Amino acid sequence: MKKIYGLYNDDEVVSLAAKQAVDSGLKVSDVYSPFPIHGIEKIVGIAWTRLAICAFIFGLSGLIIGISFMWWVMGIDWPMIIGGKPNFSLIEGLPAYIPIAFEFTVLCAAHGMAITYFIRNWTFPGAVARNPDPRTTDDCFAMEIDPIYNQNFTKNQIIDLFKTTGAFEIFEKNLGEEPTHLNLNNFSSSNVQPANVIIPAITEPTVKDALVKIEGIGPKIQELLYGAGIFTFKQLSESKSSDILVILTAAGPRYRVHDPASWPQQAALAFENKWDELNKWQDEHKGGKL
Repeated sequence: MKKIYGLYNDDEVVSLAAKQAVDSGLKVSDVYSPFPIHGIEKIVGIAWTRLAICAFIFGLSGLIIGISFMWWVMGIDWPMIIGGKPNFSLIEGLPAYIPIAFEFTVLCAAHGMAITYFIRNWTFPGAVARNPDPRTTDDCFAMEIDPIYNQNFTKNQIIDLFKTTGAFEIFEKNLGEEPTHLNLNNFSSSNVQPANVIIPAITEPTVKDALVKIEGIGPKIQELLYGAGIFTFKQLSESKSSDILVILTAAGPRYRVHDPASWPQQAALAFENKWDELNKWQDEHKGGKL
């Protein structure tokens, strides 16, 4: 079964997309990035690297080999007394061995880690690239979801997750094959749910609250919230700020700069008709920021 990929043009967007996927119950197999993304390993559940253990083993091996070689050369194969130091005695000649032993320890640890890293990630010269798209080595980010490990979700729901989290391109492929691009317009923008859950359609109410009364929400963001199924103060007050941030992030960079942390709190006051308290709160908080 082919793996499904979503391409993103921002590291923060792909991080939020991965978090939403994991929160929805999906298992994210991997995230491809042209540079390290801080914290992404915790989001997708990647185990901590064991490269440090390899570094210790390589360094210890270098230390033992370095000291053993110097002791053999200067104490057994060609015994010498330099500056009154009997180097054929390991203990008495050990201070003279320390500088070279240190350098050889660093040499073995550094080269060993580098070689192990290249082999483990299959990035050595001549290796066939395993990344799903060459643009992930330039300015794009890809999230990989394997349907085999997400059998409670349909293919359409996985693709829908990519669409709602801001992926600008979605495709499926196996390693070494050409990608099959998936048309975004063929899938609805509903929330991702497990396959055995019926996803209700968003019904637009006859009466909508003026969400622009919330400090920080303008006409454009109000339309975004309407499009996401948030029409009333009650719905906004019950929404998580992290979910609202996903909506803003998916809409583009110009919306990602907004901070929705206080919007549910303001909406709760508006829903309860506590307009005086809301106005006072807005006067005390510039731009609706906590």
